[in-house]
Amino acid sequence: MPSVSVDGPHPPAASPLGAKTDPPAGPMVAPRACPLATATSATTAAAASPSTSTTTLAAAAASGMTSPSAVGVSFCPSTRVFRLQTASTVYVMRISDARALEHLYYGPTLGTDDDLTFLASSNVGQPLDAQWRPPVLTPGTKGAHAALNPLASFSSMGGVPGGRPSLLNGGGARPMTASGAATVAASRNFPPATVTVASSSSSGVSSSESSDSLSEAAAGVPGSLPSVGGMGGLDGSPDGASFLDALDGDALDGDALAVTAGNGKSVATDQRGAVEGMSTVLSHLTLPKSSTRESVANVNDLPVSLADGVDGRGGAAVNRPPALAVESLTATAPGAGASSPLAGPLSGGLESRAADRFSSTVWETLDPNRTGANSRMYEFGSCSTGDYRTGSVDVLFSDGSSAVSLEYVSHRVTPGKVPREDAEGAALPAVYVDALDEATTLTLEMVDPDTRLMVELHYVVMHAYDVITRWSTVRNRTAQPVVLERLASATVDMEAAPSRYLVSLGGTWGRERQVMVRKLVQGTSSFGSIRGGSSHQHNPFLVISTGGEPQEESGDVMAMMLVYSGNFEATAELNEQGRVRVSMGIHPDGFRWTLPRGGLFASPEVLLTASAAGVGTASRRLHRLIRDRLMPRRWRHAPRPLLLNTWEANYFAVSHEGVMEIARAAVPLGIDTVVLDDGWFSSVGRPNARSGLGDWFPNKTKLPKGITGLAADMRAVGVNLGLWIEPEAVNPISELFRDHPDWVLQIPGRSATVLARNQLVLDLSRPDVRDYLFEHLTVLFGSGVSYVKWDFNRWLAPTYSVALLPVEQGTVAHRYICGVYSLLSRLSSAHPDVLIEGCAAGGGRFDCGILAYSPQIWTSDNTDAVSRTRIQWGTSYAYPPAAMACHVSATPNHQTLRTISFKTRAAVAMFGVYGLEQDIRTLSESEAQVMLHYNRLAKRLSPLILYGDLYRLWSPFSHGDGSAGAAAWMSVSPDQSAALVTVVTLTREVGTATPRLCLRGLSADARYLVEEIVGGDKVRDLETGQIMTGTGPAVYQFTDRSSGLPRIIARGLTLMGAGLPLRFAFDHDAVIFQLTRLPLPPTPAAVVDVPAGVAAA
Repeated sequence: MPSVSVDGPHPPAASPLGAKTDPPAGPMVAPRACPLATATSATTAAAASPSTSTTTLAAAAASGMTSPSAVGVSFCPSTRVFRLQTASTVYVMRISDARALEHLYYGPTLGTDDDLTFLASSNVGQPLDAQWRPPVLTPGTKGAHAALNPLASFSSMGGVPGGRPSLLNGGGARPMTASGAATVAASRNFPPATVTVASSSSSGVSSSESSDSLSEAAAGVPGSLPSVGGMGGLDGSPDGASFLDALDGDALDGDALAVTAGNGKSVATDQRGAVEGMSTVLSHLTLPKSSTRESVANVNDLPVSLADGVDGRGGAAVNRPPALAVESLTATAPGAGASSPLAGPLSGGLESRAADRFSSTVWETLDPNRTGANSRMYEFGSCSTGDYRTGSVDVLFSDGSSAVSLEYVSHRVTPGKVPREDAEGAALPAVYVDALDEATTLTLEMVDPDTRLMVELHYVVMHAYDVITRWSTVRNRTAQPVVLERLASATVDMEAAPSRYLVSLGGTWGRERQVMVRKLVQGTSSFGSIRGGSSHQHNPFLVISTGGEPQEESGDVMAMMLVYSGNFEATAELNEQGRVRVSMGIHPDGFRWTLPRGGLFASPEVLLTASAAGVGTASRRLHRLIRDRLMPRRWRHAPRPLLLNTWEANYFAVSHEGVMEIARAAVPLGIDTVVLDDGWFSSVGRPNARSGLGDWFPNKTKLPKGITGLAADMRAVGVNLGLWIEPEAVNPISELFRDHPDWVLQIPGRSATVLARNQLVLDLSRPDVRDYLFEHLTVLFGSGVSYVKWDFNRWLAPTYSVALLPVEQGTVAHRYICGVYSLLSRLSSAHPDVLIEGCAAGGGRFDCGILAYSPQIWTSDNTDAVSRTRIQWGTSYAYPPAAMACHVSATPNHQTLRTISFKTRAAVAMFGVYGLEQDIRTLSESEAQVMLHYNRLAKRLSPLILYGDLYRLWSPFSHGDGSAGAAAWMSVSPDQSAALVTVVTLTREVGTATPRLCLRGLSADARYLVEEIVGGDKVRDLETGQIMTGTGPAVYQFTDRSSGLPRIIARGLTLMGAGLPLRFAFDHDAVIFQLTRLPLPPTPAAVVDVPAGVAAA
């Protein structure tokens, strides 16, 4: 019978666009230490019965693992190592002896037959470090924990007279008396030595059938303690309670527990775990049958872990797989009964449901040296536990303490990407999948044994994209409400290296996302935003390079970016040992989220990728994922309209006829959509930025036919209508503010009003405000427009909502951005064919959160070609060209007064989604011809630009000896059959030569026709030195000797190794090359004659 991998059977999914994926570094073989766990399909049994055939692989799970050669998630119980495998990278972590999640490696794929626990040997303890802390929640290697003390662990020790448990204190064992055991047991809330759960009637397992016993535990039966429950049902509900149910004594809401002492006598215990009349070690704990799922009417009366699979708000079921007592595998024969909705289309109907409650994992000592927390690398940084680096979570408990020490208790592996479970009113965007075989999800549960606070770490392996997504969920299992003050979406600890550099994207309005590189030195480097949006100043993206400054196509790098548009913080901390802790998440300043008992909070999602081939490789992976699995499905591969925005033509002077004049002029220029910018709405007519904002209805004087009539008239002449809106703000001089002054962010009783651009911010954390905006905006979206530009021109201040309680004010910033997402989601769902372009005073909110609803974002209000070269270059570190709205504007430029040729302006605008931003009514006939030529060129090349693989060749941020005085980039089709190369000169010194430009991403053996698309029109008179314009034929970089045309034919290897010669003489010149792979050796008949080109204006 065929064998099937449990956790990661999925082959790499092909990109929907045929995008290339980097091949694995080398062949992979099955592991020797952990044999492959397999299952066979019981076809005969299935034929006899329509029910699902279930096989529990307890024996295999005790020593087996899933195949690391397959993409997905594998776990080796004998070494406690997890591997998260993509097409060409692997992320490795393990469960340490202290039950912490210890990071081992993230980088290119490794061989699969190595036991990677040896990587933890590099931990070196320091004299002043806190000592190694023994685990609390897990049984000892020779027996079970009887009762758990916060500062020590208990285990049954062979050879101790009477088999009494001993207390491990500082590594030394001493016998513990029965009275001592009872005293400790009475003071703790943790599970006793063995746990037997009363199963529901459907489970078919009675409490007496527990395989665990105190005698077995004392005899050192591996994995005998603690063990709970049975296998989860296919409907996602557990047949029995989990280990955490016993842990959550308080969650039983006062119901008494029936506890059986070691002598077989029942004793009473209250919900705090106190035991009366206890004279020996607890051996069994039986939950009352009223706690089983079938007999409970109110889910809120259940222990929180028993209520898993049911929406915390009492609503529909949530797809949260149950916890299993051992690693198990469910094999469904073809034609069998219904299976879980998360079951993937795997071989034989295989469905993975992996969880570990300590019963299937080898817990013998594996660590060679037990160093303290500050000397280890973790997946999640605890607080006040001796790890003095920046923590991943800060929680304020009811007693004023904030210490959190997390220990592993279980994990689940699920095909596909599990749905997020967000707090009420805090739903967040995330990467999606179109099929279960595209991804595998690992969920790790960690619990603080002292407080029962739970943290879930979620990892999604995007198989073909070489990206891992992560987020964190905090669940309050404690006895009281807690206040969450910090939660990192992801933390990655990196091993010491000779040097590491941090790359971030900084800037300001009109100068967004400039590439900033700094060497990490001991201490913390951090950046972020507390403005209520991701901001112009910083972007939620970073790169860490190892061994030197980051290079485009070489060197080890790790990239991290946040799917979030609100306040964020990114940190890179280099500690005294040379290790680096990188984390990213919601900014903790001003963030306070109160979690009631049973409440949860989930962080935004983080995207991770690692590469040994430079930052360019990391960028291309992120580009593909964002295009294919984050942008709205409707627009991810659809052609984008060629837009003309009217702002620089009209400003506030809007009229129906004026817009129609522009529309009629746009038709012969090949323009698809004319966007009516600010100034068209409100009863006052919006004469300036001081009034009217918030009144989203057309001004009858300016637009007597309204939006519907204007859209109809424009369609009649051959173009579509787009609209500019700014729905998140309001002018004090507006009907909206007059009627609802309480709808803005404000502090009651404070006279000070924070104005920016004469605006206040509407409180989008409020459902009534969002409902009002939806009712008005949906009318506009449905009035015949095809495009909406969604602007946001000021930041949040004060961040205070009159609709929330004082203790809830720390949630306002997060609730606000979640309200923006909610409104965008409702509008895009109601009007899927209306393209929404994001904008925030230019590129102030250019992030993955907005891209989940808007397939493109206005990159910057600065449209100057030289400035845009740097802005777009930096933006491309994280975001694909398909996300960047790039327009050709008037010259001299309205922001810089710089005068640049149309050729160069168009070349820079063709970096992303090409458009126009000027008054086309003033063009001369020759200028109109030039614009038409480039508009047609942009449309023809758009698929290659937007959906090809971007290679950055010469950086505009290079200086000194490393600078070519120019910027160069190229886009290569996924199949390497075509490419587009653009070069723009920035600074030229007279008499200097330009280096040859070596291309990248081509097929080495293929032959390419290289054509210069448009020639220049400037030449220097060598006799006089005078610069002459338009006095002769077009000027090209090189010419084919046989045909006299501006082209050459060369192999990809030659173009990448020897390069293309360039002849630039002036600042702000540009050249565009188109490359086409030749299927056959060139012949005269195969050569296509190319016009000499159109001279640039």
